[in-house]
Amino acid sequence: LETMGATAEQHGVAIIFATFSYCPGFKGFVWSDSDLMDKRYREANDAIGRAANRTGAVLYEFASAFPAEQPYFVDGIHVNEEGAA
Repeated sequence: LETMGATAEQHGVAIIFATFSYCPGFKGFVWSDSDLMDKRYREANDAIGRAANRTGAVLYEFASAFPAEQPYFVDGIHVNEEGAA
């Protein structure tokens, strides 16, 4: 992410990093129904925020803006039609 940010800046391109939303506890999918994966997703979003700070990129907190509720997801990380709307 930092390399992307530095490369974009070098070429005069503004960049926006976005955290991602997921649905913790979505039953039946190992990547969304475990405490370990919940921790990893939070760590990834923290890393995205740190990279934005280090590169001067704008950070959009999509994880905070998008509801992390099961009706919007197919499997806990990919949105369904309602989530896309």
